[in-house]
Amino acid sequence: IPTVSYALGVAALVCAAGLLYQLAVRRGERWLGFIAGALWLCFPLLWLTPGFEVLPFVALALAAWWLADGGRWALAGACAGLAAGLRGDGFVLLGALIAFAVARTWRWPPDRLAWRGALRSGAALVGAAVLTYAPLAIFLTLQFGSPIPTTLQTKSAQAISGLTGFYPGTRYLEGIALLAQAYAQHAPAFALWLPLMGVGALALARRCWARRECLDAPLLPLVIWPVGHVIGYALLNVAPYVWYY
Repeated sequence: IPTVSYALGVAALVCAAGLLYQLAVRRGERWLGFIAGALWLCFPLLWLTPGFEVLPFVALALAAWWLADGGRWALAGACAGLAAGLRGDGFVLLGALIAFAVARTWRWPPDRLAWRGALRSGAALVGAAVLTYAPLAIFLTLQFGSPIPTTLQTKSAQAISGLTGFYPGTRYLEGIALLAQAYAQHAPAFALWLPLMGVGALALARRCWARRECLDAPLLPLVIWPVGHVIGYALLNVAPYVWYY
């Protein structure tokens, strides 16, 4: 079982890198995709998680984004439903995909065609996700009395008790600062992530402004998802662990 789980984790890691590459290639940004995939493969935190559900979850999430980006909403919803079966974070992913689908099919001023397109894409996402997740929800309800995993309640109780994967009483947002500080001390080159992220955000904003097509900018959907993820975890106030990041 450990060998199979490690193999699945590494396969998911490589698959996710390929999906990042394909998202950029679809817009004619081959080198951007190559750099994104290479940075993903070299990110140290990911190599702490083979054997966990984290890497297959992220691979499924990126597959959902890639499918949604191609307008294949039902398949994207199915991937989101499978991802939610691995981690509850999948519902954050589904919400971000719905927002992306509505914005992608929306027009201003709205007309009947815009309404119809937004409703069709959103319904396909939600319907496929529900059908995919339903068997697990039924099993959880029959076995444990609730479709909500008990681990969420456990992590909330740990947060109240001050038990975390860091120092006692550490909150989710504080964990980000602790990890950034630790990696910067371990290797000062890691401190470059902040200015590089700023440069990337400015370049992305400039491209959106110039083309008036923000949702078609390279990798922008992948900005929507982690922002929603951070907000969701901060609001849940669960005890943070390294693999949450």
